[in-house]
Amino acid sequence: MIYITEHHLKDFEMNMMTIEYYKLGDKFCRRQYENSVACVFVHESLEFDCVSTHHTCKEKDLEICAVKLHLPKIKIVIITICR
Repeated sequence: MIYITEHHLKDFEMNMMTIEYYKLGDKFCRRQYENSVACVFVHESLEFDCVSTHHTCKEKDLEICAVKLHLPKIKIVIITICR
């Protein structure tokens, strides 16, 4: 997994960003202010779901990205928080 903070990309720019062998798991892009904060990329070999956290986010105060990994014996939620 790759976590990127302070990426400064807009929503549409983040959707176009690619990293070989990785998929965009989740992102938080500011709409009201500049300089977006967080995203997480998951290796293509891992099964995952995006966890909806954006309803709890507040720009420049609490910005969250999360994914749920489906591993063979367990499920685990990975959360990235920028405050």
